[in-house]
Amino acid sequence: MDWACQLLGLGPEFLNSSEVGGGAIQNTASDSALIAIVAARSLYLRHHPDVPLMNLVIYTTSQTHSLGVKAGLVLGLSVRVLAVKAEDNFSLRGETLRLALEEDERQGLKPFVLSKSSLSQLAG
Repeated sequence: MDWACQLLGLGPEFLNSSEVGGGAIQNTASDSALIAIVAARSLYLRHHPDVPLMNLVIYTTSQTHSLGVKAGLVLGLSVRVLAVKAEDNFSLRGETLRLALEEDERQGLKPFVLSKSSLSQLAG
């Protein structure tokens, strides 16, 4: 990956050889989302080591690409699809998110990532 960093003109701290930077190229958006969700899960569990995996929840919206749901299937995690509406321009409203967070908290569930996409899948 050092060649890509150099091609983009990134500093030496981004190089694999720096033992700080580095990265990987993913071949699909779904692979990229899966890697991001794995990283989010790892970070969450590092800060909350007593939370069982079965309590973790991936949030996504009804207009998000299926990559969030796919990641949940691959990782064996629950996925909660939050409804978005045409009258809100298919945007996730703060109230919708707040209510979901409160409900899941009451049930002992731990949402740790929100997977969304900028473009609607169904709205055209």
